[in-house]
Amino acid sequence: YGIARDLAAPDRLWVGTLKGAALLRTGPRPRVVETVGLAQGLANEQVWGVLPTPEGEVWVMTDNAFQVRARGARAFAMAPPVVQSPRSVPYDMQLDGAGRLWLARTDERGGLLVRDTRGAWRVFSRTGDGRPVTACRRLFPRTAGGVWVADGMDVLWSDGAVLQRVPGPVPLAHGS
Repeated sequence: YGIARDLAAPDRLWVGTLKGAALLRTGPRPRVVETVGLAQGLANEQVWGVLPTPEGEVWVMTDNAFQVRARGARAFAMAPPVVQSPRSVPYDMQLDGAGRLWLARTDERGGLLVRDTRGAWRVFSRTGDGRPVTACRRLFPRTAGGVWVADGMDVLWSDGAVLQRVPGPVPLAHGS
């Protein structure tokens, strides 16, 4: 499902599968270096995304949770309460050009989250013009930092300080 380069070792890839995640060594003699699943703390083994961070964490997105393994830890833990709730549904995660972690989810508390370089979370629940944002689906990193966001109705952008709609009609809604 998901695939990402291990930032600590460029010859390794994290791969999400229906049976957990695996860290693969690439090159002339590829091999599995590590596998993670329920025994390593995953809430379930349907791993849709794996994302290593510059801080040495490994983030995993399963069917129903964002989870994280801290640098040096052996097990995955649930993401902090600001990120995860029983009503949250995870959809995407990305690092932007500034190395910040962004998460997209469906959640009435806000569909877009960013963690700044100090580790503080910001939840976006509305655009700058006041439209509710509760169901973000896909993220794409902006080179200068921040992300492009598809939320099912609009294309949005954020630099971490503001969340704005891209002006003009973008035909994402049914019937447009």
